[in-house]
Amino acid sequence: MAILGVVSAVAIPSYLGVVDRTDRKAKVAEVIGLAKECAAANAGGSDGPGIVISDPRTGRPVICGGDPRRRWRKNIKSQKFAKRGPVDCLGQNFANAGSVWVRVEDDGRMRCIRRN
Repeated sequence: MAILGVVSAVAIPSYLGVVDRTDRKAKVAEVIGLAKECAAANAGGSDGPGIVISDPRTGRPVICGGDPRRRWRKNIKSQKFAKRGPVDCLGQNFANAGSVWVRVEDDGRMRCIRRN
């Protein structure tokens, strides 16, 4: 019984750390994927209707591309992480992030912003 207690004391915190890292990576990957779609639409130069994506945090529609008057900077926000921690986003490393935003410029450039 004592062995089981010792193994549990080591294994459970390790497992929870893996779950938290996975949560952060999945939410960052979702936002980067949406931002890439938006950046491609903005950089495409089309005068069509553009594309509509749903902001993961708010659920509100974000219109990307299309009419040049709508091609302004977009902030696409990740959902809040289950637990704050280190994040790698578009080559930037953040030590203690609560969430991230990916900013898509009107010319298609992207960068990550750490949010708390």
